[in-house]
Amino acid sequence: MNRSNYQPDNQNQIMEDFTTNVLFERVQKFLKSPVFEGNQAKTRKARITNTTLFTALGASILLMVATLLTSQSPWLLLAFLVFIQASLITGLVFLRRGRVDEVTIAVVFLIWIAIAIQSVLFGTVFNPMLPSLLIVIYMAGLMIGSQAAVIYAFLSTLLVGLTILVDEYQILAPIIQTDTPKFSVQLGVIYFLMAGLIILSNRFSRENIEQLEQAKTELEDSELEKEELKAYLEETVEENTRQLERRNKYLEAAALVGQRAISTFNLQEMLDDIAAEISEQLGFYHTGIFLVDERREWAVMQAASSEGGKQMIARDHRLAVGKQGMVGFVTSIGQPRVTQDIELDRIHSVAPELPDTRAELTLPLKTRDRIIGAIDIQDTNPNAFTDEDVAVLQTMADQIALAVENTRLFEQAQENLEEIQRVYGEYSQQAWIDTYQKNLLSSYRYAGGVISKLDKKLSPEISGNKVTIPVNVRGITIGEIEMAKEDQSAVWSNDEIKLLQTLSDQLGAALDSARLFNESQLRASSEQVISEVSSHLWETMDINTILKNTAQNLRQSLDLPELTIRMSPPPTEQSQNGSSLQQENVENN
Repeated sequence: MNRSNYQPDNQNQIMEDFTTNVLFERVQKFLKSPVFEGNQAKTRKARITNTTLFTALGASILLMVATLLTSQSPWLLLAFLVFIQASLITGLVFLRRGRVDEVTIAVVFLIWIAIAIQSVLFGTVFNPMLPSLLIVIYMAGLMIGSQAAVIYAFLSTLLVGLTILVDEYQILAPIIQTDTPKFSVQLGVIYFLMAGLIILSNRFSRENIEQLEQAKTELEDSELEKEELKAYLEETVEENTRQLERRNKYLEAAALVGQRAISTFNLQEMLDDIAAEISEQLGFYHTGIFLVDERREWAVMQAASSEGGKQMIARDHRLAVGKQGMVGFVTSIGQPRVTQDIELDRIHSVAPELPDTRAELTLPLKTRDRIIGAIDIQDTNPNAFTDEDVAVLQTMADQIALAVENTRLFEQAQENLEEIQRVYGEYSQQAWIDTYQKNLLSSYRYAGGVISKLDKKLSPEISGNKVTIPVNVRGITIGEIEMAKEDQSAVWSNDEIKLLQTLSDQLGAALDSARLFNESQLRASSEQVISEVSSHLWETMDINTILKNTAQNLRQSLDLPELTIRMSPPPTEQSQNGSSLQQENVENN
């Protein structure tokens, strides 16, 4: 029973506590100023208006109490105060709905109207409400703005003037009447309320000043951040500009190097131009180009831009592939290598001819996955090479490697062509010698309107102003053309000499073509004879018949008067030995 009686009492207590807490939270929520996320100015203004509304509401309640205690006919004023309180509560409701600006304007105007109406009801200048107009003017400037303060100052001046007129000419009988003691009480209440409003206004003023100082500090911080951001952006722009200029400079250098690479087919001249162009365009201390030898044991320096590098070439500077220096390392693995500070890298090979080197970049020269050499670039500043520099320079190195390979192929082709021309020239020379020895060449002379064949043993002189033009075939002189003008004073002009030289070249080409044609004809005839004779060899399998047919066909084909095919027994081993001994005795004798 006790437990059953205790449980309902406990539940009632819990319900009462819950109701009290809920009611307290709602009251606290109602009294608390609304907060508007993301809009601090609106939140601050709402807080000022909310405090003003509650202060005015409390002041109206105190004024109601003072009116009941001091006024002889308080009912009209009480009714007006009730209206004011209802308006203030309505303002609190609209304030929580976000109508901050409207409620602020309405509150200031309502307070001013309340003071104005009460001043009129007193009907005299000795009125405790008139000093409150100063507070209204101050609040208008604080809550709305300076223009509102000017407007309310003007309206308050008009109200004071109107009150003076009413009091002076007794236009309106005082509705609120009070004696001196009661007036003192009312004045004390009004001054007490004014003091509260002044304290409240001062508080808001200090908050505004603090907020202004905070805003000033934030603005200064913002300006500082802007300055820092501006400096950072300027530095970034300058850095990007420098990088862009550097990139453009590298691209221009790559284009110039590419032009140098295709401007000549002389390998040494091309390498010298490329090394000088890289250092000149990009401002490097030294640029050296190495090529790997045929046995792939040494990387030999072939070109250099610096004086020290040229001295190294003079002493046949070379580095062992895969064993010595960055060049040896790169020509072994085929990957670029960068040393931003040579004092911290043991792979760097120190050269006394290049004492100012601080940073080094070595790039492989590769064609079709074959390493043919390396480019070694050195600078006097540490950390001189960026990743972008390495990428651009490697592209340049690939172009150089391709140019080197093409130049080598061209030189090899030139050597092969020269060898072919030499061999063919020797063959052609021998062919013309054979042609001359076979009396297949003749000399002719034109004189007196007659063309005559010259005897090889006779060489008649040509009278007049003579000129001799050689007849050449593939660099071999096979004859000459002699011409003369009857007038000894006549001079052969350059145009005439050029014309004669051209005709001589054409004559040599025609003669060589005719010789080749004759050779081909003879070769064709020989091949035909061989073919005809060979075809008859296989017509029978009888030995005597084969010999007989061969003798007959050879005689007919070669138009010979006689032909003999004599068969003899092969020598025996003994006869061979005897012949050898006989030959040895003859040689000894």
